[in-house]
Amino acid sequence: MGKADAVHSYLCPQENTVIIQPEDEITHAGTASTGTKTMKPARGIVLAVGTPKALGKGGRHAMDVKLGDLVIYTKGKGKEVKVDNDEYLLLDRDEILAVAD
Repeated sequence: MGKADAVHSYLCPQENTVIIQPEDEITHAGTASTGTKTMKPARGIVLAVGTPKALGKGGRHAMDVKLGDLVIYTKGKGKEVKVDNDEYLLLDRDEILAVAD
């Protein structure tokens, strides 16, 4: 089971929420490595995306991040959660500053 599948079996992000795995939990090979800092801590991989934010008159704001995106966020934002010894971060979409290429 992949990381995204494992997250979905425990956590389902709600409106305008994104679940990421901070890069300090990811090695250069892309595998989880608890407690190993190998990259900048204010970046992470999107593992799950909630529904877009509701707007007036029944519309929804577009969710412009997707599963697998590498995102940059302000360190200290969001809520940290731990599932089976893996750490994840729940962020509002508005707390993501950029999507890296």
